[in-house]
Amino acid sequence: FEGEFGFFPVAWQPGGKLVLVSETRGEDGNDLHTLDVGTGEMKPLFQPEVSAAFTDFEWLPDGSGFYLATNVDREFMALAFYSLSDGEMTFLETPEQDVESVELSGDGRYLSWATNDDGYSVLHAMDRSTGERLETPELPPGAYSTRFAKNASLLGIRVNGPATPGDVFTWNIESGELTHPVESSLAGLDPAQFAMPKSLSYTARDGVELHGLLYLPDPKKFSGKRPLVVQVHGGPTAQSRPVFRQVEQYLVNQGIAVFAVNVRGSTGYGKTYARLDNQEKRLDSVRDLVDTVEFLGGHVSLDTGRAAVMGGSYGGYMV
Repeated sequence: FEGEFGFFPVAWQPGGKLVLVSETRGEDGNDLHTLDVGTGEMKPLFQPEVSAAFTDFEWLPDGSGFYLATNVDREFMALAFYSLSDGEMTFLETPEQDVESVELSGDGRYLSWATNDDGYSVLHAMDRSTGERLETPELPPGAYSTRFAKNASLLGIRVNGPATPGDVFTWNIESGELTHPVESSLAGLDPAQFAMPKSLSYTARDGVELHGLLYLPDPKKFSGKRPLVVQVHGGPTAQSRPVFRQVEQYLVNQGIAVFAVNVRGSTGYGKTYARLDNQEKRLDSVRDLVDTVEFLGGHVSLDTGRAAVMGGSYGGYMV
């Protein structure tokens, strides 16, 4: 198959000839097709009137259908299942948060996914043979990426958090055992020096609720109001999440506070929020930086008279 713009094969049907193909549609959406590699026939599955996202496809072992995350006709990404036989999609989990990292075990028995709780990942799992929701292990805070072992009930979990540069855990679902096979080197740094961010929400001048993560220097080491750096992520269709951010941690350890802002246009807060900066609305997101500094000016620990802004890519445009 040859097409114009952005067509990407994303998931091959087990034992079959169908490939799920994603077609790019705007910054934060895509249409979904099936491509029969035997005949070359491409059929659309989802081409909604309002652009939506379809991601994280996990086929059943028999190829009869697949799990996915999607926000079609919804604000947030939900966990859903699509059946090939009846051509229908069923929503299984519809939280007021984005579902991500959908994974199915090799034998199809266990299903795992995560939700994005203001940037922090929350792990979920279920036994498909019983429908039972499983108790998940306690993990360090941060953003998670997951992958099931092919022939075992083992879930690999990579944790990227404020004090965890990329540790890997394995969870044996059947025994409940959690192991820590890969512990990232901190190169001699004291993990107690890493600042844990506080999530803040506040209102822009036009009533839109804005978001961000505030990293504060240790008040025992730095007295008085601290200067501030506002850090703007790239994208713009992205989100500042509580992951390991070495530049921000360095600044905080020099006594400079950092606010990782999620202006309108960021993901993680619903489809409407992610599209509030589209086209001629782009300058509204720039104005959010002014409102951000005004809001932070009321914080007892911050001196916004000494403020700077930094960012790369889209964040560079914002600077």
